[in-house]
Amino acid sequence: MNTSRFPAAAFLAVVASVVLFAFSGFAPSLAQGRVSVATVTVCNEGQIDLNVVIGTEVALQFFAHNLDVVAWVSIKPGTCRTVYHGVGDSESGEGVHRSYMGFGFYNSQNQLIAGHASRLPDFGTWTFGTPILAAAADSFCVRGTATNYRIAEHAVLDCATFRTGDSDTGGYTSFPTTLEILPHPVWCSERPYICYFGDYYLDVTATPDSPEIRIKGRIGKDQQPDQSSGPGLGTQIMQQLAKAAAEEGQRLAQEKADAAVRAKAQAEASVRGNVCVPDDLLAEWRNPPPGSKMEALQRQLKASLRERARLSGYDQSKWMTVDSSIYSTWNPTGPFRGVVTATEGGSCSVGQREFLALAP
Repeated sequence: MNTSRFPAAAFLAVVASVVLFAFSGFAPSLAQGRVSVATVTVCNEGQIDLNVVIGTEVALQFFAHNLDVVAWVSIKPGTCRTVYHGVGDSESGEGVHRSYMGFGFYNSQNQLIAGHASRLPDFGTWTFGTPILAAAADSFCVRGTATNYRIAEHAVLDCATFRTGDSDTGGYTSFPTTLEILPHPVWCSERPYICYFGDYYLDVTATPDSPEIRIKGRIGKDQQPDQSSGPGLGTQIMQQLAKAAAEEGQRLAQEKADAAVRAKAQAEASVRGNVCVPDDLLAEWRNPPPGSKMEALQRQLKASLRERARLSGYDQSKWMTVDSSIYSTWNPTGPFRGVVTATEGGSCSVGQREFLALAP
């Protein structure tokens, strides 16, 4: 498995792009320079076969998501399989999606069981404290043969009657997930040129004597570009041009960032947050205890609405509706998608309309 953070071919392609911009008189695009990859690889460190079921988000409009489920990815002892590959923005993470995973294997009685991990590796957090890796409690429908299908995120399935289509003969059982992961794309510094994040590895050890599995986490080695033979004259010229273009790009990027700060302040001062809150959550909504689930929900919702308000053409008449049934089982360390949905303005079908202050 190639664990290179930023392969030489990709590096030369980026440099060539920067040089092209320099010759044409335009500054390099910051968004283009931030595009990078994120992968998740599972390695079987045990002595028995390991099966992985994985459901990866398919982003829909607003807060709704579907999952593309693959059951199974089979991994032999001593081997690794990449179960996720995404391309996204190395700073904002746009383009990468959350995945849910479960691990199955056969016990000493030749029964398929679900692995349970008491401890998970710590890969750190995203903005607003969202963990890259966390425990999960969703369930997917699986069977002995390989199956792919799409379902709504956090859907509660009756696997006894579940079918992927008219020709599907069924035979599914419910299988719990163990973890959810939202990988961070590769991010590379300029001086020195070192890359971080990107390639996440889960080293899983299972035994036929217990459902408990051990999961160790690691991130691929930080690597620098190969300079063993030294750059030639042509490469040196390209590097000098790229350096000049990059410095100009940094200046323009700073100006863009300053403008974004001003725009954000204006957006936060004017954006409206209309929320439909069910009656059974109204008291908690209006007076959330410090450190409570409700405080975490409002914090994440405010952050999301502020970001959306910065988009051109953002429709402030949209209302957010809180689902009390999903909120009751929601883990505040995870995303709030599903707990809140976007609805057309006008009236609340249930509960009471509330105004969510977004500034400061």
